[in-house]
Amino acid sequence: MYRHAAQIFGRAYDSFLCMESRDSRVFVCDPHPFTLEGIERAFTRAGLNVVGATTDPAPCLTERDRDGSVIYFVDYTPGGAFGARLIAGLISADRTRRVVASSAHDHLPLIASAYEAGANAFVTKRVPAAEVIEVILAVDSLPGALDRHFPGNLGNALATYYVDSGRADASPRRLLTNRQLAIFRLIAEGYEVSEVADRLQLNPRTVGNHMVAIRRRLNITRSQFRACAVKHRLIDPMKVPSRSRASSSEPRAEP
Repeated sequence: MYRHAAQIFGRAYDSFLCMESRDSRVFVCDPHPFTLEGIERAFTRAGLNVVGATTDPAPCLTERDRDGSVIYFVDYTPGGAFGARLIAGLISADRTRRVVASSAHDHLPLIASAYEAGANAFVTKRVPAAEVIEVILAVDSLPGALDRHFPGNLGNALATYYVDSGRADASPRRLLTNRQLAIFRLIAEGYEVSEVADRLQLNPRTVGNHMVAIRRRLNITRSQFRACAVKHRLIDPMKVPSRSRASSSEPRAEP
C-alpha cells in the first residue's frame, strides 16, 4: 500500500509544470519513509516550497513556524499518533498553520473526523497527484486559517452523511465554506438576496447559487435559516431583529 501511495505522488509531473506557480510553504508529516520521500519529491517538482518533512512530528508540536504560514500535509489515521490529536496539536502550537489531512482511505466518518479535528481540507491518496496539489493551493488561498475547503462534491457528501447518521445538527461552521457561512448569516439576519450581494460585492445570481448549496448541505429550507443560525449561536436574536420581507428576491440557480 505504501509503495502504491508513493507511486501516486510521483506521477503527473508534466501536469504540475502547467499549474499556477505559487510559493506555498508545505511541511510533510508521514510515518512511512518511502511514502514521505515520494510526497516530498512530487511537491518539490510541482514548485511548492517544502520547508520540512518528517516521520516524527513531535517537534512541530512545541515550535512555532518562522517566516509566515505553513501548510502541514499530514497522513491521517484517526486512532493513531497521526490522528486528531496531531492535527489539534499542530494548530494549537501555531494558530497560523493550515492542515491538509490525507489518507489512503476515503470513508466519510474518517473524513468528517479530520475536519472536526481542525483540518482545513481532506484529500485521499487515491486521487491523481495534480488534484492533491490543487487542494494545497486552494487551502493556501483561503482567507483565514480557520476556513475550510471541500474538494469536488465532498461538502455535499459530508452533509448527507451527517443527516443519514443522525448528526444533522452539526454546526454550519463545519459544513459551509467561508463564503457560504457569510451569506447564511446575512440571510438569517433578515437581509434580502440583493442586499447580501451588495454587501459582499457579489452577483445576486451567485448568491442564489450559494443559497441552493447551503440548503442542501444543512438540509433546511430558507425559512429555517434564522432558527438554525440562532441555535448554533451564529447570530444574536436579541440584537439582530428579524426583518420582514415584502417578497422573495432569491434568483433561480444556474444549471
